[in-house]
Amino acid sequence: MTRDARRCACLAGEIRLARTIGALRPKIIVTILRSIRANVKRSQDQAAWSGHHLELPYPGQWYRARVQFRRQLIPLLRKTLGGNPNTSFV
Repeated sequence: MTRDARRCACLAGEIRLARTIGALRPKIIVTILRSIRANVKRSQDQAAWSGHHLELPYPGQWYRARVQFRRQLIPLLRKTLGGNPNTSFV
């Protein structure tokens, strides 16, 4: 898709995402693609959702992004899921 087509698709998806957020009322939303953070934020606002929103870098090809991804996500999972601190999340 071209950049404009992706942007239009993301904008068009905001209404559906807002409905999903409104129906599910999750405790946490994790955005893994920073380029859609504004779309997710608008959907959250439209759904009148308040909770924890974590924005992470896509952990694809860059080592630094993978390290940051794990460093932020693993503690949140442990805290939220109430699991054993020794549980391994790879």
